[in-house]
Amino acid sequence: MKKAVSFYLFCILLILLSSCSTFIKEEQVESVMKREAYLYETLIDVKYEEQVVIKKGTEVQIYFVASKNYLKVYAFPNDKGYLASEHYLILYLFGDDFESEIFEEDKFYPMLDEVVQRKRELTAEERERR
Repeated sequence: MKKAVSFYLFCILLILLSSCSTFIKEEQVESVMKREAYLYETLIDVKYEEQVVIKKGTEVQIYFVASKNYLKVYAFPNDKGYLASEHYLILYLFGDDFESEIFEEDKFYPMLDEVVQRKRELTAEERERR
């Protein structure tokens, strides 16, 4: 009896795990991360706990953190560099943010463009500080 119940639970677990879909594919992550090579300007005030931490018009660098379930976009002021600055979440996306529940680059870029505007490629010095 215990073996039958264990087998039944194992089958349910296997079905649940196999039915989980990945929100963003590895090749999409690689494509999106190419955007880290550019300098951006914020189009909004970035707030943290009701306080403006990055003012609209500030030059920032961005980076992405992706998992099976989400994509996060962080920004930090360009003048301080990666290690010396505070990093702030500027965009946080889940499957619910897309009609198909799966990441779509052509839908993502307009969302990113509402928050930051690409200005130019990072210089060698700026890439080194990263």
